[in-house]
Amino acid sequence: MKTINLFIACSPTSDVLNEQKEALVKLCREMNTELASVGKGFYIKPIAYENPERRIRVFKEHIRHDDIVIVLVDNRRDEVLVDELDETLKRQKIYNKPEVFVFASNEIEKNKIYYDEIKRICADGGWLYELIQNTNILLDSVKEKIYRFVRSYKSIRILQIKSKLKHFWWIPTLILIGISLIIGHILIETQEALEKAETKRLLIVGGGSARNFIEESLLKQKNGLSTEYWLYAPMPSGDAYRMLTEEIINSNNDYKNHPYYPIVVSAGKAPDSSAFLKQIFTGKKFKEKGIVLGIYLGVDPLVVYGHNSIIDDTGFILPTQLDRLIENSDITIWATSMNSGTLKAYMEECEKITKDTKLSFFSDIDTIQLKDNWIALGSQYYHPKYDNNSTNQAVVYNTNHERITKPVYVYFMLYEDNGLYRLPNATEGFLTAIGVEKIDKILSVNDSVCKNRILYDNFELKFLKKDKNE
Repeated sequence: MKTINLFIACSPTSDVLNEQKEALVKLCREMNTELASVGKGFYIKPIAYENPERRIRVFKEHIRHDDIVIVLVDNRRDEVLVDELDETLKRQKIYNKPEVFVFASNEIEKNKIYYDEIKRICADGGWLYELIQNTNILLDSVKEKIYRFVRSYKSIRILQIKSKLKHFWWIPTLILIGISLIIGHILIETQEALEKAETKRLLIVGGGSARNFIEESLLKQKNGLSTEYWLYAPMPSGDAYRMLTEEIINSNNDYKNHPYYPIVVSAGKAPDSSAFLKQIFTGKKFKEKGIVLGIYLGVDPLVVYGHNSIIDDTGFILPTQLDRLIENSDITIWATSMNSGTLKAYMEECEKITKDTKLSFFSDIDTIQLKDNWIALGSQYYHPKYDNNSTNQAVVYNTNHERITKPVYVYFMLYEDNGLYRLPNATEGFLTAIGVEKIDKILSVNDSVCKNRILYDNFELKFLKKDKNE
């Protein structure tokens, strides 16, 4: 039995955050029951201890030994919490431990100075924070992250061991230098080479349907986006584009030393370059540091799931039929997150599905608990768990009996480097793994390299040709 120690830190003066902290403790206990029921050899031990007099000492002890640290932030600045977050992320960057989940209340946006401080600390640590609207969203996100930690436990442990060895490597090196100048000289040269080496880590963000499409259709491997160097963070497609904006904001001149390279997997095509500029940059300013490249990977058909008393066994449904179901107040409508590419695709096809439609939200690890009178607006690659004996599914067709689909894209950065836009080696490895062709020509994109599902969108950004001597 492997114990996962989980520490929850928040301001002790916030009633809301302390209530959420207690809800997280309860969630961990429920997850222990779930893990035991399926024979998983893991036990989650949540620690929410709070003693104002020993707060700093307790915190330092836990970040040294615990596996996961959850930090909850509201709009009132807590100096101790800020220091705790900064120290945790610095330690994670060195040792790859603990895993850090940072959640900020939507209210923090009202305190711009504090909000900017939290964003800077997270960015400096090479980490992500999430804005949360309510406790249910917080619990769903934490649950998914813990399950991902469990699935990747072995590779995370290997990475942590390597990080410790690398960190303490200097001690025997200094001893060897004292014993032998020759051996010391070799070790110094080796270290210099390592420091100049490119980052190997990728941070892959985006919606669940895009992830599942890539894993099931391209990689042919479940959990294939969670490896020693690839970290996947779930995020609605419409929100994920901002990761590339943040990369430009925090980018320095030497892109090879970034803590990670972001990859966006999207259940839909970005509307235009403004999705990445976010009213912060002009296109010209953005291109001083890098450019965005998007590749079309394929399609994910829209599929409606529902109780067999609602969805018949014909296997298909028209948008007009779906609209009539939406209007029925006796039917519970489940959907993906509000800013997801899947829900956006449904809104484009069905008149009755709008931002004002009353919806319940699911993820692909949720089981629909209702006995009848429900439908779920999902897709082939993203849907809730359900009872096969009482559930039917129907592909959404148009009036020409053609499947209605949403495209799947991957977006990534090319970095400006002495007059050229360069593709990081780690990104190249990812593109090779998912089957992208002719990567060597990716810096001089034109229609001639597009084959079948491989299409390039450059948002009218001009690419500089690759150096012949490179």
